[in-house]
Order: sequence, then structure tokens, then C-alpha cells
Amino acid sequence: MAVKFSMNGQVDVPLDTLYAKMTDPKEQEEMAYKFGSSKAEGKITEEGDKLIVELYTEDPPKKGGDLEKATLTFTWDKNTKVCNWSRADLNNGDRVKVTGTSKLVADGDVTKTSDEGEINIDIPMIGKMIAKKIAAAMERKYPEKMKYWEDRINS
Repeated sequence: MAVKFSMNGQVDVPLDTLYAKMTDPKEQEEMAYKFGSSKAEGKITEEGDKLIVELYTEDPPKKGGDLEKATLTFTWDKNTKVCNWSRADLNNGDRVKVTGTSKLVADGDVTKTSDEGEINIDIPMIGKMIAKKIAAAMERKYPEKMKYWEDRINS
């Protein structure tokens, strides 16, 4: 059973400025490093009204495990500034699924942000418990990530 998450925030920069940074693969790489990745490689492609940013990351092992490898795919609608995204866990294949939708909305010179989605971990007995911990961590770190973008743009 999937665990849902939902977050809202605000970044004190104009929408177009934030969108430009969030869709820049090099900026996504920098953010990955800031939040603990030991390797990050991004690329961008365009398909009509869609802007697709793919980010490959490697994170240090947790609790004696293996290097954690993942691919994040952000598919942005250039007109609405809505992003459907997913995280593919390259260590655990289809057993771990994380998907969501991010929205950016202009509110004067600030940008309102929201993220919602779900985490599904197909591990008997403990999968839902692990997914709840991941969702709670994502919700807890969301303000810090929005602050990261604000500081990165305003510095």
C-alpha cells in the first residue's frame, strides 16, 4: 500500500527565475551534492511543451549497505510549470517506487510551491513502515530545500 505525502512552501523569488534554476541540470546536480549525494549527473531534453530533466545520483551507503544509486526524472510542462516526477531506485528495481507532482505558482514576486505524491515499497511487513519514514523525512526537509533555492538565486 502506498504512503502519500504533501508539502507546500514559498520561495521569495519570481516564478520564471525559480523555474529556470529548477530545470537546469547543473543546478539539480549542485542541489544533489548539497543534500548528500557523492555523485550527480544531469541532462535535459525537450519534447514539444515538455522539458525533461534526468538526474542520476549516487548516495553514500546507509548502515553498512551498498552505494545507493537512483535516477530522478522531472517532466515539466513549460506552460503550466507543473512537473510530474519519479525516482527510480537502481538498487531495488521495481520494489521501490516514488512518484509525485510539483507545482510552481506565481504570487507577485514570490513563488508558491507544492509537492504531492506517493511512496510504495514492496517489502513484506516493513515496506509501509519504511515508506512512512521516508515521507516524513521528505516533508521535514521540504522547507530546507525551498530555502536552498531561494539562497542559491539571491546570493
